[in-house]
Amino acid sequence: MWDKNSRTVGSLFERDPQEIHQHLFGQTPTDSLQRELDSLRASRMALPNGQVAAAYQQALDEREKDLLVELEWASRDAPKVEVDTALHLTDHHGRGVMNPFRQQLELIRLGLKHRRGQIFTASPPFIDKTDYGVGAGYHALGHQQHLDKQMFGDMLKLEQTLMESFGDFLTSLKQDGQWDDTIVLFMGGFSNPGGHSRDFLPTILAGGGFRHQGLIECQHGGRLEHTLSELFVSICHQMGMDVGEFAAAKGDLDNIIA
Repeated sequence: MWDKNSRTVGSLFERDPQEIHQHLFGQTPTDSLQRELDSLRASRMALPNGQVAAAYQQALDEREKDLLVELEWASRDAPKVEVDTALHLTDHHGRGVMNPFRQQLELIRLGLKHRRGQIFTASPPFIDKTDYGVGAGYHALGHQQHLDKQMFGDMLKLEQTLMESFGDFLTSLKQDGQWDDTIVLFMGGFSNPGGHSRDFLPTILAGGGFRHQGLIECQHGGRLEHTLSELFVSICHQMGMDVGEFAAAKGDLDNIIA
């Protein structure tokens, strides 16, 4: 993920489930964070006035803000939350089968339930074909599914697995009483067989108190009538943000879903 200045946004995506669990529910020591904050402030005081590049000054400001947030976060009492952080795609010991995507969603559910964050992202991780009994990985199948009946069947099997995990996640939000207070946006990776065009990505919007109404056709007569930018603006409105455009594209979908 990147911000509006093309800088990467910090993410735990590459961490293993145990590290993510520790980040969400472990008690973080504040000593090292405080030392780094004190050192940063001391270094700033030692800098000559008027001779610091604006970009460097901005970097110091941003890091100080990040440290203050981390300190505030680390000072809170962490809840005791137990969760299975071991994958068992083909398990025979009574724990049930857990795939990587389902595991990510379960960590998010618990994070929301225990108020350990407000914005979470997940992406179906690398899918080893041997885990699911298919002939290739998800990405390869996505590009070739239209060429071979067997590949199409394998892709369908993977998509059904992912959608089952996603459906169970939505059900869990309802059971936890978080459905109306949680905006869930799920987007596909392929708009058509073999391509990654962003024009017609399949998108699911759930929860968040929206006026849900099933399938909304965004293309009519070969022309795109409703854009993702408009959807993002409506999501901002639902969150109480007064914006009229997203990525320089004006408009919203409030008259349809709000």
